Amino acid sequence: MYKNWSLRFLIYKIIIEVYLGIIYFNQPVVFNIGIEKIEEPQNLSILIFKLLSILFSILGIVFLTLSVIKKEEKDWKFYTSLIGQSVLIIFSIVMYAIS
Repeated sequence: MYKNWSLRFLIYKIIIEVYLGIIYFNQPVVFNIGIEKIEEPQNLSILIFKLLSILFSILGIVFLTLSVIKKEEKDWKFYTSLIGQSVLIIFSIVMYAIS
């Protein structure tokens, strides 16, 4: 049961990351120095989707951990969630370190 939810959160996170990538590539390049107030609705939607992405990552890891603690059967859903969550977390860390 927990591994199913972990897989669902992984799929939701992938959908959000693809959406954020499309938004990033469609935005004009603006160089800002300093802290700026969020004024545009598009920037607010990016912030909301980033927070949702982080929330889905945390929930996916929590449900994956619960699956291990409850000793659920390890099938393709478990391994897909484990590998997917790991890859996306490493990718996120690398991307934030670069920017």
